[in-house]
Amino acid sequence: MADFFELQERARVRTRMLVFLFVLAIVTTVLAVDLIAWFALFRHETTTPEAWLRHLLSQEGLTIVAIALMVIGFGSLRTMREVAKGGEHIARLSGAVPVPASTGEAGHRQLLNVVEEMSIASGTPAPSVYVMPGEPAINAFVAGETPSDAVLVVTRGLLETLNREELMGVVGHEFSHILNGDMRLNLKLWGILGGLFSLAQAGYLLIRSGSHVSSRSRKQGAQGAVVVIGLGLLAVGYIALFFGRLIKAAVSRQREFLADASSVQFNRQRDGLVQALALIERNAQQGLLESPQAENLSHLCFAQPLRLWWSGMLATHPPIEARIRQLWPDYRPEALERKLRLRNNRSKATRGNPGQPAVPQDGWTRTAILAGLGQIDDGQLEQAKNLKDALPETLWQRIADDPDHAKATLAVLLQLAAGDNASDAAEPSALANTGQVDVQALREALASADIVMHYNLAEHALKTLSGLPAADRMALIEACKAMSQADGVIRFEEFFLLALIQRRLQPPPRRTSHVRRLTHAAYPLSVLLSIACRLSGQNEEQARQSYETIWKRLALPQHPWNPEAPFDELHAALNTLNQLTPLLKKLVMEALLDCVQSDGKVTAREYQLLQLTGALLDVAVPLPSQTEANAGRDQISS
Repeated sequence: MADFFELQERARVRTRMLVFLFVLAIVTTVLAVDLIAWFALFRHETTTPEAWLRHLLSQEGLTIVAIALMVIGFGSLRTMREVAKGGEHIARLSGAVPVPASTGEAGHRQLLNVVEEMSIASGTPAPSVYVMPGEPAINAFVAGETPSDAVLVVTRGLLETLNREELMGVVGHEFSHILNGDMRLNLKLWGILGGLFSLAQAGYLLIRSGSHVSSRSRKQGAQGAVVVIGLGLLAVGYIALFFGRLIKAAVSRQREFLADASSVQFNRQRDGLVQALALIERNAQQGLLESPQAENLSHLCFAQPLRLWWSGMLATHPPIEARIRQLWPDYRPEALERKLRLRNNRSKATRGNPGQPAVPQDGWTRTAILAGLGQIDDGQLEQAKNLKDALPETLWQRIADDPDHAKATLAVLLQLAAGDNASDAAEPSALANTGQVDVQALREALASADIVMHYNLAEHALKTLSGLPAADRMALIEACKAMSQADGVIRFEEFFLLALIQRRLQPPPRRTSHVRRLTHAAYPLSVLLSIACRLSGQNEEQARQSYETIWKRLALPQHPWNPEAPFDELHAALNTLNQLTPLLKKLVMEALLDCVQSDGKVTAREYQLLQLTGALLDVAVPLPSQTEANAGRDQISS
């Protein structure tokens, strides 16, 4: 199976192909609109192709083309503005309600646990979780522009029907859409289809307006022309929408097969996913949604949410049986029936020791980390559960429920990042009202936690704080900076954590284009790699030599070793590198791994920096598989 970066690149290429197909559809639609207007308004002329072509290139024809493009463009922009409000807005449009972190309902609690474990294992921010309480069908979807603003929405029927293994299969499927870069493509589909539908709406308005034309105008035949144009726009709009939905369905069906396969790769819950699909087929509602947004959500959903006459062509999902056979080549209906009869009696798999460390003391190998970028497996999910279970029992919940606990968590993490340089002035009270927070107990808990959990705890706290008013978020960012500067020195660990805080609480403007050549980002890359080699545990001369060797291998224009670059340059470098295409980001992560592993191993401290850097580049850095680490230990020492 292709790796994380190749799947991201495929999503980007599919987006370009999709745009081309829709541009072709729009051009055809606009020409059809002009043809209808010409027939309705200028039919006294000779009705030959040459006459229509002359009209098309005339002032009247070009005006009609411009108006049609404006209608489609306005419809697309209006729809895209709507969906660009973020995943939570889309969740509310669907009628979903948020699941509070403090929920005591068993089904909701189980869902949150599965999502949090998968988030820790994959190295991505946990999506907000919503439930559609009025939907008895079994379905789910994710939505959002980026992983940091993603939401996971499930139906009430899914929670009431599926057990934990089946739930893990569905959530793994949805996480693959996040990791594979499908969410942004889904929103583009929604927006472009909104533009095509706007033509049909314009036609309907013209038909209605035709009945209100004055009697004088009627004598001149204006009413008939308006109605003909309206009927034509209505027909062309719906025909264009039909072909737009064909394109959407073709793209979506292939992505669903890939997401099913990725889910099994993530958590080894093939039987769980197969049973979830089978239960959808047997459910009275199947995956059919009652929400008025079902059509718009169709290509986002886990299962087909609409009943379609032209199901073979317009279905956004492959048939359930085809998906089952893809996952289970030896599928037999009687074997599946036997699995479903036994599903409620199947014993639950036991988990490992909660205290098992995620990072071996000797460090991880480069191969194990690079192979796992953007992917998770059942071993990593087990580690994620163990790491979370090893925290004090109520710590995770308190951070989710109380903004002061979340602020205090960030403060303690900044203190731990500062190490021996932490200033007495840099106390959690500088960020939070610590009257209700046992700061000493919190400091002991975070200091004893596995270091790879520090990144996940920071993301968890930032998720809680992202709901604060904008002014409060800005004040918190400034307070974090002041706290780090209290001792007069900012360590790189502090800087990367501060950069993550700023990225999550004050997201940058949406990226409009990619940097497609690594040479265009050579200087930013040289800054990042210089600092990474400096932090690799080697002496200064060895670090410089490592940088020069790695840089030569990249075959980029010469940039000297620059480990003293100011933090504002490093911040700008990370923002530039975030704009690279997925395959170029893969080269960056490989070079970064070469830097931190240049002393022969990747330590827990270096791995934490990889997590933070990956988060700033929108690259998921998961927990490396424990089995890979154990297999590679003999190769670690240099």
